[in-house]
Amino acid sequence: MLKFDKSSFLEIMKMRGINSQLEFSKMSNISQAQIVNILNNKHSPTLKTLDRICRLLKCEISDIIITS
Repeated sequence: MLKFDKSSFLEIMKMRGINSQLEFSKMSNISQAQIVNILNNKHSPTLKTLDRICRLLKCEISDIIITS
């Protein structure tokens, strides 16, 4: 199972000048509720969602996912 690395996501988000989950939600067109569920590993993002997140953050999927 893939787990979302919340701390890496938030760090990269901050590095890109995105200051809140709400701002990220608006920029990515992903609902804030879905972002919260992904960050808390209550919901696994689809590859399409991961791609959208990574494109916006200009990072690789491996930067925000923990494989175990």
